[in-house]
Amino acid sequence: METKQIQSKQAVTRQMKTTLKTMTKEVEPIIEGLMQEVESSNLDQSGPLEFIYTGVNTDMEHVFDLEIAVPVATGSKDQDAVKTKNLPELKCVSTLFKGSMDEIDDVYKTIYTGLEQKGIIPTDTVREIYENWVSYSSKENVVEIQVGIN
Repeated sequence: METKQIQSKQAVTRQMKTTLKTMTKEVEPIIEGLMQEVESSNLDQSGPLEFIYTGVNTDMEHVFDLEIAVPVATGSKDQDAVKTKNLPELKCVSTLFKGSMDEIDDVYKTIYTGLEQKGIIPTDTVREIYENWVSYSSKENVVEIQVGIN
């Protein structure tokens, strides 16, 4: 776990309200549509897909905000109906997770326990950067977890 200052970046995003229980089923069509929009608008993707969670907790039925973001080249202009936005800077602790998404909860427990032990207060923002995505259950997935801190 390392502390990082993530710079702001430009992205095409979609926002939704969801729960941990229903999210997996709900995000797939949104991701597909978002990727098609970026590709068809000739925007240059500048980084991997990101999930930005606001207000999430361990309750599987708690409703929270999820923003799905595709980073694009800085200075990209809106293309017809495809709008870009600026993702804000984020001070965070970062951990690289490798494996099936069924195992990611243990990594989050370790992160939050470590923060508590160090007296560091997390914000309500968490980002997951999907560096390598194969499938939900693949051991080849690589996800950078960024937990916002004050």
